[in-house]
Amino acid sequence: MKGARILIVEDDPVIVEVIAQRLEHDGYETEGYALGREALEAISKSNFDLVILDIMLPDIDGISVCREIRRKSNIPIIMVTGRGDKLDRVVGLEVGADDYVVKPFMSDELLARVRAHLRRVTDYAPRGVGERIINAGPLQLDMHAHQVIKGDQQIEVTPTEFRLLLALVEADGAVLSVPQIFQQVWGRDSGNQSLIETHIYNLRRKIEKNPSAPTYVLTIRDAGYRFNTDAE
Repeated sequence: MKGARILIVEDDPVIVEVIAQRLEHDGYETEGYALGREALEAISKSNFDLVILDIMLPDIDGISVCREIRRKSNIPIIMVTGRGDKLDRVVGLEVGADDYVVKPFMSDELLARVRAHLRRVTDYAPRGVGERIINAGPLQLDMHAHQVIKGDQQIEVTPTEFRLLLALVEADGAVLSVPQIFQQVWGRDSGNQSLIETHIYNLRRKIEKNPSAPTYVLTIRDAGYRFNTDAE
């Protein structure tokens, strides 16, 4: 997805320059802001394809910025956190971030994440009319709107949650291992398992009647996760 517009929200000008140069060298357009409020204003006026968002900002924190973006858009969000900010990473994913990188990071690592998320957006573009809706027990996955429907209720999910649920549903009851989920959802072979666990947790909160005793998305100990095709 060359030519994609990427918003960088980071108050360290050196980091912004490094990220921008690497992305622009790969054919992307970038725009950077040091303040969260400036970034939100930019998003309200322009279209971006992906956001790289630091958690620690001078005015409002990245968690609040992420939450505000998610209220209006499903744009992919990659959060940038400090090494010891595990709680912030979890909260960031809970409010709608799709992925995170931990400082210090290599620019090539971030570029790989950017490529993968933009590729996911392209891969999950609307299919033919006959494939618009995928039925999964009482759930329906709308491939055009990237929405989940349960009965007469429309469930708001993030792009990553949608891809995660779709991957499990398309496995048709088979168990997906952690590496398989990383490959299908994030486009890479491995990562921190807590990333998957947090997205599974958030997804269950949205689609399960009792998230602590799930009937749709099941954990298979020492194996991975599967979608229960017999759930009603």
